[in-house]
Amino acid sequence: VRSNDDYGGDDQGSIPESPCALVLTMNHAISDQGSVNVVMDQILSDIAELEEESSMPTIAESGNRGTDRTFSMKHPSIVQPVPPCLEDSLFGAKADTSSSKSSMRLNILDIIKSPFSSSMKDIISYASRQIQGDMKLPTLYPSHKTGIVDILDPASILLLGSPLSGTEDVSHRRSNVEYRTLSAKTTAALIKKSKGHRVPISMTLAAAVAATCADFFGEENAEESHYERSSRIYKILQSLDTRRFPGASDAGDTLSCQAGGMDLMLGPLPDHLGSRIRHHSRMLPSNGNESSRQSTTSEERNEAMDEFWNVAKQSYDQTSSFLKGGDAVQSVRMFDLGISLCDIGRLGEIHANSKASKGRGWSAGITNVGEYERQKSVPREGTSERGHLMAMHGTLNLDEIYYATSHARVGTTFPVGCITVGGKMSITINPPWPLLSKKESEEFADAFIGLLEVIAEEEALKEYVNQGFISKGVLGVTADAICTNCSNKKSGLPRPSIKTVRSENRRVTEDIIANEGGGINLMDGGEQPPKITAILLPSSLLSKKESEEFADAFIGLLEVIAEEEA
Repeated sequence: VRSNDDYGGDDQGSIPESPCALVLTMNHAISDQGSVNVVMDQILSDIAELEEESSMPTIAESGNRGTDRTFSMKHPSIVQPVPPCLEDSLFGAKADTSSSKSSMRLNILDIIKSPFSSSMKDIISYASRQIQGDMKLPTLYPSHKTGIVDILDPASILLLGSPLSGTEDVSHRRSNVEYRTLSAKTTAALIKKSKGHRVPISMTLAAAVAATCADFFGEENAEESHYERSSRIYKILQSLDTRRFPGASDAGDTLSCQAGGMDLMLGPLPDHLGSRIRHHSRMLPSNGNESSRQSTTSEERNEAMDEFWNVAKQSYDQTSSFLKGGDAVQSVRMFDLGISLCDIGRLGEIHANSKASKGRGWSAGITNVGEYERQKSVPREGTSERGHLMAMHGTLNLDEIYYATSHARVGTTFPVGCITVGGKMSITINPPWPLLSKKESEEFADAFIGLLEVIAEEEALKEYVNQGFISKGVLGVTADAICTNCSNKKSGLPRPSIKTVRSENRRVTEDIIANEGGGINLMDGGEQPPKITAILLPSSLLSKKESEEFADAFIGLLEVIAEEEA
């Protein structure tokens, strides 16, 4: 959060620090990012309103540091009661026997009385599906060798209270935290691309984190032009807002934790799927036939992109089944029952110390809060409806939000949290150290962002056609073919390099708009005298020097051909 006054600066142009900072420490047991957003918005809006009060007394004016100061708020927030816990929100309070929802709660006495009731059958059915998923032996962290120990270790923890694989000290584990941002233009293109494939943006993010895991969990090979093609299953923890579950009573109007989750079993995914999409041409050995190489590259890339969107649709199908089939409710009921039957916290600690699992229950995690400004704000007096959160309150501007929960001791290997503010997507990635080094964490974050940019870039390239930069179909080269060699390193729509040849004197005039080159397309400039314009789009395949040499050679060839006629 910054104030407009923060950009005043001094004579040297430096930006002064904000005069103060407010730090809130909250346990995840009573807060989730959705409700924290409401609290942040309330604080910012209240401060902005107080700043507008011209009669606001200062300490100097009061003459007494201890003097109480009262302020008149136009629409003060309504004081909320203590919110229900997650289970009470969905099933009602245990003590509330008058509630029809309370019958959904189960305890040990219920199990003894009716061990074969429909409620128990539903929970057992859900639990068996979870076990079947784990029997697929997902890869949970780099260098993880799946095997029978992945089945026996959890059973040993549950039945014997200790892991079969032995224990290790985890007190030194910490989080590596990486912050990344997608530009508003790239975020919008990514959302549009997801809609085109009929999946929500959250499913695209889940597919992207799984594809990036395939880069880091796969077998390495010293030869850059060759990748091992083993396939693996990845277990992704997808966070869900239970306020959206049927029957939930929490309205999201105050601080509370209503975070649920589900397991996505994605795959089998071929190793290095993300790399194949980002750098597909590097995997192909040169056979001396550039035409064949280009064709094979297009096929390779299209195959990888098809695999990616299949994973996104797989995520969507599993999520839809989870929500519509009743598993969303059963997952909370089973957790509620587990709290009653055993010490889940203690089991988590034992799992964290396991040598086999290293405390990893999932390959990665994905949380997408969505658009900040679409969320409802705190209820206020004198207003009939709740407003929406705002990124600007008076002189205060909310630029970015980065959030995460620690998975250092136990949890996912690559936790990823996303939220969109002002059109930009803020992304936090916090893998555990020393399981992942600082360098590996940075590389994963860069690879994840790079993959999202490449996927969004396909949509952005269509804008070239719409804006007239590219004449689609000229010389049989289309925007889709150009996209094959395009890998923009920066967010947003890149500008092309343009070289122009005028036929009357064959002089080459350069208008360099961007410094990267790659695929090429031609179009008739439509001016007199006639000219040919070559547009060089960004590519990870060619260096700046190679791009310039190609452009000069191409233009030179046209000049020689034209010169013969002259």
